[in-house]
Amino acid sequence: MSANNFSLKSSAKVVWLKRGSAIAVLAGFAWLVISAVSNNVDNETLEPMVVKAPEMVKQRPETPGGMKIDHQDKQLFDLLESETSSDAVNDAVIAKAKDLDAKNAELARQAIEKKALAEKVKVTKVAPKIVKVEPKAEVKKVEVAKPVVKTVKVEKPVQVAKKEAPKSVPVVKTSVANGWAVQLGSFRKNADAKRAVGVYNKKVGNILVGLKPYVKRVDLGEKGVVYRVYFTGLKDKEHAKQICSQLKVQKQACLRAKI
Repeated sequence: MSANNFSLKSSAKVVWLKRGSAIAVLAGFAWLVISAVSNNVDNETLEPMVVKAPEMVKQRPETPGGMKIDHQDKQLFDLLESETSSDAVNDAVIAKAKDLDAKNAELARQAIEKKALAEKVKVTKVAPKIVKVEPKAEVKKVEVAKPVVKTVKVEKPVQVAKKEAPKSVPVVKTSVANGWAVQLGSFRKNADAKRAVGVYNKKVGNILVGLKPYVKRVDLGEKGVVYRVYFTGLKDKEHAKQICSQLKVQKQACLRAKI
């Protein structure tokens, strides 16, 4: 019985030890929570403090190290280390402003001088116009001699020119041709076709040397009648092709045709 009593007492001590340790842990946790909450409340009630930096945020290092890059942050360091940098900038701005004022004043002076010169030129230009009024009356008196010009017009040199125009027509008229030819144009009127012959001779006469002009009337039925301008006297198809090639180089339209 004594052994059983000893075991019961020892087990009771163990239980109490466990309970005591659990209570101690809970009490410590509760103390930590309470202290943390109280510290947060105190910190929130405190006003924030602004503390001045002990030295410049960025300064030139004594031993930069790393890869050397020339003039890196040079302007920034010069501005931080220089006491007269702001004064130099202000002086530069003031100097530029003075230069601009001087230039503006010079431009204004030049504009005034130009305006004055323009007004003087206008005055000098108006004066001669007034002086020229008298000769106009004399010109009207001279116009009396116009009948002499009319007598010259009575002569008929123009009629001689009109008589010469038909002389060029026989050059256009040719007998009915056959064989290979080149067609340079097509017209609705016979007179236009004959007139075109002279134009072609002036434009590409060096290529048409030895060829004869020929105007052919062609009835196209519902489309009407056209007059085609040919130049005949070609040997064969190859000769016509060669002439057309030369004409196209001179930007003259050309078609080969066999009449």
